[in-house]
Amino acid sequence: MTKQLFKSIQVFNNRNQCTIGDITIKNYKMSYTAAPILPSECISLASEYIKLGDWDLVKKSAIEQNLIQARALGSLKRIVHELIYRLKSLDKKELEWLIEANQQEQLYMLWLTICRSYRFIAEFSDEVLREQFITFNLVLNHEDYDLFFRHKADWHAELDELSDLTKQKVRQVLFKMLTEANLIDSNNMIQQANLSLELKQMILNRRPDELRFFPMFSD
Repeated sequence: MTKQLFKSIQVFNNRNQCTIGDITIKNYKMSYTAAPILPSECISLASEYIKLGDWDLVKKSAIEQNLIQARALGSLKRIVHELIYRLKSLDKKELEWLIEANQQEQLYMLWLTICRSYRFIAEFSDEVLREQFITFNLVLNHEDYDLFFRHKADWHAELDELSDLTKQKVRQVLFKMLTEANLIDSNNMIQQANLSLELKQMILNRRPDELRFFPMFSD
């Protein structure tokens, strides 16, 4: 089926999903471009939640204190909203662990929150990042991403409808976060994720398939 014909049979139900024949496909959430990983800010937000126990209060406090040191109020609200959205994917035990973990383990946990929050990144991590690592294709090129993006766009018209500038930013921020999490280096070489036994066990206890978000071999 050609891409043009495929798109012609898509029926959009609302802004979050579309129907293709009898199949309903949820749209990708691409708002991750609002903020990179920002580990120290995330730890501060997580600590505030453990203290207050209410994400709305955490959000209010973070905006009042300008936690992100943003120049514009709109940017501040957008970044705080996105970071809290990611952190909400963690339960209380995971949040407490995040606060006390070493720097690299914090980055792994924050990468997990990103994959839990944005299905586009979760699928990229599994289908491209991890797959290339376990097949020893260790250079992650923009071309690898672009191929993945085009494949997903065949099923997700919302990707095709992004402007060229937004498509570029979506890729740029994803590669920035991969670098920040030390999952690729400055030359785009994939780096094996060395999760601690404790972090692995937490993931196994909740959703074992989430280990596929990391470039590592199965035990």
